[in-house]
Amino acid sequence: MNGSVKTYLKLNSNHSKMHHNQSHDLNFKIAIKIKMHLKFWLRAGTVLLLLPACALADDLLSLHQQAIEHDPELGQAQIALSIAKEGKTQSRSQLLPSINFSANTTYNAQKGTVGQINGLDIMTDDRYNSYGYSLNLTQPIYRHNAWVQYRQASIQIQQTETALRAAEQALILRLAERYFDVLAAQDFLRFSQSEEQALELQLKQTKQRFEVGLIAITDLHEAQAGFDIAVTQTINAENALILSFDALQEITDQPQTELKKLNKTIQQTKPNPANVEQWVEQALQQNLQLESTQLQNRQLRQEISRLRGGHYPTLDIVANRSNSVAAGGGFGSSDIDNTSVGLVLNVPVYLGGATRSQVRQAHDQLEKNRLLLKQQQRAVKRQTRQAYLGVISSISQTRALEQAVISSKSALQAIKTGLEVGTRTTVDLLQATRKLYRAQYDLSRSRYDYIINTLRLKQATGTLSPADLEQINRWLH
Repeated sequence: MNGSVKTYLKLNSNHSKMHHNQSHDLNFKIAIKIKMHLKFWLRAGTVLLLLPACALADDLLSLHQQAIEHDPELGQAQIALSIAKEGKTQSRSQLLPSINFSANTTYNAQKGTVGQINGLDIMTDDRYNSYGYSLNLTQPIYRHNAWVQYRQASIQIQQTETALRAAEQALILRLAERYFDVLAAQDFLRFSQSEEQALELQLKQTKQRFEVGLIAITDLHEAQAGFDIAVTQTINAENALILSFDALQEITDQPQTELKKLNKTIQQTKPNPANVEQWVEQALQQNLQLESTQLQNRQLRQEISRLRGGHYPTLDIVANRSNSVAAGGGFGSSDIDNTSVGLVLNVPVYLGGATRSQVRQAHDQLEKNRLLLKQQQRAVKRQTRQAYLGVISSISQTRALEQAVISSKSALQAIKTGLEVGTRTTVDLLQATRKLYRAQYDLSRSRYDYIINTLRLKQATGTLSPADLEQINRWLH
């Protein structure tokens, strides 16, 4: 009897000790979770306090305006165009006349023997000023390289204009992607919090059942592990939301804490024309990346012509007008005017083989660029098809998920009814709520994907514009 009592007391003591350790671990993890949540919300609150009192939720158009003013990538493209225009001005100057003017003045002191008379040296000690000027004009008549460089400068402007349009389209897409990344992160955080809440209650009930001996300790460990994973997921979701806001601020250079949400119903239409090959053909003709590479090929062909011009002669008209005045000297004062006009012909005879080597090198570079163009064309085909199919897939997924949300709501309502009559538990209710949140998150994600894939399809065909943002902005509230 005493042995049985001792064994019972020992088991009871071990069970109490285990229960104490588990409670301690659970409290510790909950404390960590609370700390992380406080850190997240304190940061969000700090940002809110720094904003003006009138600051409200931002939309795509307001953020696009901020991005136009502050995005470094777009700014670089704008400056590159200005640089290219200055380059054309400089290349044109090589075809225009150049005029140089120079002037001089000199103090002269001459002392010495200039001759003899009757055996006597004639001495001179002359001090005087001399001065003059020279005006030179050079007008190129034939300079092959100068004309080629002028054409290259024009092509360079076309390239930078294309690059600027590409940067404007890329900004629209980047802004939309990061905007909806924030909304998706907010949706996922709500889902993670609901899942954590459900698993926390499940853990609490599992613990109570374990304490009365209804389940094994392995069930408690599984419930604890599920809750720990949910806590980690929530913390990760909070961090992801912070980082998504940071990514958006990287474009706008302005802090945001609240964005307008997407309407629950948006008009999703299939691409028109409803033929992916027509979209691919349009992309091959209008894609800005391909256009830029084609212009680069034109530039390289001009470069080959310029390098070949290293063998060609140059012909210039040169004119000179000069005047030289001396107030003294061995022959007295002088005032001389000189005017000359002529032609200067330069013929390169031999440059050590450098010109031919440079021409061969430029041909190789052109061939390399042609292969690059082929690679880009294949990539554009793939990206266009991917975006087209993404739009079609998003529409189908949205329809299916809309039905899933309806079904989840019906299931949740049934569980609420069952909870009232005692046939369902609170855990069942939370699990159903979690499933509803998951379906709603997936539905929102499919709508975001539809918008982004539509923008990507238009970017691939070179037709993306601010008007597309205006359309999407009308879907926000």
